[in-house]
Amino acid sequence: MKNLVFLLITIFSISCSEENNFTSNGKYNNVKSTAIKLEIVNDIKIPLRGDYQYNNSFLQKTESSSFVGLDVDFQTLNFYSFDSLEFSKKIELKEEGPTATPDISSSYYHNSDSIFLFSLTNQFLFLIDENYEMINKYNLRNFTLPESMKSENIPGEISFFSVSKNNYFEFPFVFSPNHNKLYFQLSIHNNIPKYKRLQSIYNLPNIGVLDISGENVTIEYKKNWPESFSSNIIPNNPYNILAKGENSQPIVNYIYSSATYSIESKEQVFIPSNNAEDNITLFDVSKYKSYSDEDELNGIIHDEGYFNLVYDPFRKLYYKIFKHALSRSDDGLKRPHIMQSEFSIIVMDESYNYLGELKLPGSKYNFLHIIPLVEGVAISKENPFNMANEEEYYEFDILKITLLNQ
Repeated sequence: MKNLVFLLITIFSISCSEENNFTSNGKYNNVKSTAIKLEIVNDIKIPLRGDYQYNNSFLQKTESSSFVGLDVDFQTLNFYSFDSLEFSKKIELKEEGPTATPDISSSYYHNSDSIFLFSLTNQFLFLIDENYEMINKYNLRNFTLPESMKSENIPGEISFFSVSKNNYFEFPFVFSPNHNKLYFQLSIHNNIPKYKRLQSIYNLPNIGVLDISGENVTIEYKKNWPESFSSNIIPNNPYNILAKGENSQPIVNYIYSSATYSIESKEQVFIPSNNAEDNITLFDVSKYKSYSDEDELNGIIHDEGYFNLVYDPFRKLYYKIFKHALSRSDDGLKRPHIMQSEFSIIVMDESYNYLGELKLPGSKYNFLHIIPLVEGVAISKENPFNMANEEEYYEFDILKITLLNQ
């Protein structure tokens, strides 16, 4: 175990007045002055076998003290134990045969009997168990927009969207057992040129809710963009983070807005970071100009944004991850890496009240991989710029977050 390290951060804040709590499409929740103590109470190392790697996405805790991740490159689900500190097992995802689940891009582990696998390429959703028995599969290409949403430039074709790029971003889908529904981001096809295309996207549904409780799967379309996204000055990337909160409620966390939206309760709150400087790449649709994929990637890497949202059921807290902006080189040629960014953990209670904020260093942690445990919050140290990390181990720090004046 490494030497105990702790940071004591006291946040002094001014509470919002009752008159200023609400905006036109959401509210700024009360801000509580609080002191937060962050301790690194344990350093976990899980030895890696020679034929396995830690290139996993969509890490989730299982029913036991284990976690599972999807290796997109090798098409396996890998299980690791926090108790025994060892690799437990893997599920090899087959490309062919009666139980084939080809080209899986994302996963969601509900329990040992219900593991959802999604293929972005094939637009297929599979439901398997830990023995790789096929329980069900769903062809998502069967869904199109209703006639009322179609137009000459929006023919109605949709794609369900959930994908990751290791150490860059993760766009998960979530399952709510309370409603027996799956929540996906949508990509709606249209024939509108670039800037105007983005503006049209922000006026269309962004969430598809699949109800799998009946014999036939049904879909409900939901539109819940922040109001500012409907203006002429808009962010360049329409994808956001889906998460699961208290009582398995599905939540949308917007990368380029401080808004957090509870899909079923329809409550939207704004929780801005104290470190936010509005350093976001915006595009003026009135210029009707084209831009490249390189422009979009540069924006994701350099811009500040809210890149993760985690609910901690053991401490009844939310952790909202705010990535700080990265400086651009003078010549514009040298691009930094997103994992070099400093980041903040915004701590909120179950009512989304802001309690405080902790700033952590860049080039040390992977802020996309955070797993609440009974003993603390596990955060992965699999950061390509963490020179202290040992390649033979899957490493985590266990953080203890304590609210001192509650």
